[in-house]
Amino acid sequence: MAPGGAAGWVAEACWNDIQTQCAGESSIVRCISDNRATLSPRCQTAAAELRPASAASVPEAPRQPSLAGAPIYSADGLKVGEVTAVKNGLDGKPQMIQADIGSRLGLGTTPVLITPDEFEARSDGLQLRAD
Repeated sequence: MAPGGAAGWVAEACWNDIQTQCAGESSIVRCISDNRATLSPRCQTAAAELRPASAASVPEAPRQPSLAGAPIYSADGLKVGEVTAVKNGLDGKPQMIQADIGSRLGLGTTPVLITPDEFEARSDGLQLRAD
């Protein structure tokens, strides 16, 4: 077993998987869990040994549906772009949204970051506030 006990062994066994699949994620544990099927066999084995026997009986917190791909509307209701990525906080709520917003002339898009105080959710996407 690697220095640092089981966690050290998992880190060693999963290092390449963590770098390729979990870079920028807020929770490496959740990333490994979510991507379990695509992890290397060595990492899958190491991760399985870390999970306590009682973990199967503990229900996971419900996941919020992803906003990636959701349309973004202007304050007056016109579609102006699309969500490309979401950075969630530890509470699971969006902290920052990355979006591609179209130009007024319809030529290309511009990547922008939007904070939660700049939009409100609607049933079919997000609407920017007019503030």
